[in-house]
Amino acid sequence: MKENFIGRIQSLIGESNLQFKRWDTLINLYVLPKIAGKDTRECISDEFLNLVADYGSEICAKDSYIAGAILEICLQRLANGAVTSPKNGICFSGSLPEEYAEYSSYNDEPSPMTAGCYNFLINGIELAFFNPSTKNHASAILFELMDKTSPFGDVENKAELGQYAGCATFMFGHAKQIVERHLSFEELYVHYAQPNQWEKHIEWFKNNQHLINWEKFFKDVNVAQQGNRFFCWQAKRRIKKFILR
Repeated sequence: MKENFIGRIQSLIGESNLQFKRWDTLINLYVLPKIAGKDTRECISDEFLNLVADYGSEICAKDSYIAGAILEICLQRLANGAVTSPKNGICFSGSLPEEYAEYSSYNDEPSPMTAGCYNFLINGIELAFFNPSTKNHASAILFELMDKTSPFGDVENKAELGQYAGCATFMFGHAKQIVERHLSFEELYVHYAQPNQWEKHIEWFKNNQHLINWEKFFKDVNVAQQGNRFFCWQAKRRIKKFILR
């Protein structure tokens, strides 16, 4: 039987009777300072990431404001070396409320992906798409992950993914499924129709062919934009046929 949320917290911090605490007290005085890590930490702890990954639905059902802060803390941990480069402006685009600023990863030690990061990425990050304060940041992280990996297991920066670089194919597919469930055609197109990315998303372009302005697509992916007009036409025709095969 799965351990309950309060039981997990009590076992992590060595406290008892926490079921009688108010929700905001439980999070602000016990979970965050004693599990996420105080300002002396190197990075947000795996114990906290695992807690959110395993009990995220329960956390989000209690209070959307606190849940948004908790999810953003996890997202910023991924942004600080686990999926993206530290101090990347896009990756820290989500901001924490002032009362939770001490849990931002911005000034933490950059660290590659850990078991907790991976668990949250696989089992928790989709919850961030249901909270308006974290949806954009979660999207940015998953697009960054897809940019740096491929359906074939290629990895641009193995140092960030660490021991999980071998899971690149699975992580790419997982990220792709999430963004395609939650984002519009226009939001996806901006990221997919790029010179170094479009070939990773052939099936998506095929499935959405009725929405694509093909001349704009060829311009966006920088295909056959210069040279002999006939050869350019041939190249475009060949690529379109390749996509729609």
